[in-house]
Amino acid sequence: MIVPFINELAENQLHSTIKYKNYKGENIEKELWKTLLHWFNHQTHHRGQVSVLLDLLGIDHDYSGLVSRI
Repeated sequence: MIVPFINELAENQLHSTIKYKNYKGENIEKELWKTLLHWFNHQTHHRGQVSVLLDLLGIDHDYSGLVSRI
């Protein structure tokens, strides 16, 4: 879902402005690339949370082994 979406974006679209309301109902305008950067970094945050929870439960996983996949 994410990869096809990103692959369809043209470079000039990354500099386009998107408008949305945040959870407080405030109107926000940002360049698309900045929003995507936040989106990708936020996913990393949640990956870390899952990794810690699995560690605490003693469940073997590879959530922290991303480097081995590159």
